[in-house]
Amino acid sequence: MSSLFYIFARPVFYVFIKDPSGDKKWIDWILPVFSTIFLFLILFLCDIYPKILGENGVSQNLKGFLQIMPGFYLTALAAVATFANRNLDLLLPKPTPTINITYNGTKINDMELTRRRFLNYLFSYLTTLSLFLYFSMMIAELFVGAKVTNDVIFQLWIKPILLFIYTIFIWQMLFITMFGLYQLCERIHQIESDDVNNEEN
Repeated sequence: MSSLFYIFARPVFYVFIKDPSGDKKWIDWILPVFSTIFLFLILFLCDIYPKILGENGVSQNLKGFLQIMPGFYLTALAAVATFANRNLDLLLPKPTPTINITYNGTKINDMELTRRRFLNYLFSYLTTLSLFLYFSMMIAELFVGAKVTNDVIFQLWIKPILLFIYTIFIWQMLFITMFGLYQLCERIHQIESDDVNNEEN
């Protein structure tokens, strides 16, 4: 049972990668949370309350976007996994991000990541996240008009909290995607100075 949990949990373990530089937490959480707060604040100040679910709701356009993203992320994941570029197999520059893994039944703590492995985790997480966002939206649409959703407590508290959390993950997906595209378009083609020095020696 524990092995099955490990297998199905690994695609989301990108968020548990330890980055000593602290840059990753900005991309993963701080920027998405602040962007969500800013968006909700603008909507509140402008007295805008968009329809979220149902016909002509925000979900209709967002669902179309989420439908195509898993395919894009899987393509990027396959490209990273098979791309013949030795720079991808070099360790990330110091302070090198690390992760805990289990290999042949042995737990390895704080394993330093190569760029290839880091990007594999990144696009695996984005694939899983986009699927989760898409199917959670479909499930939410099933409850449109249901008695429980018309309850005062649900409308005043539960719905705004769920919407706030959902929006955080939408922003997170966008920020991590931009970070992944930066890695693909530029960083994988660069050799770090430490690696150049090691080759010269």
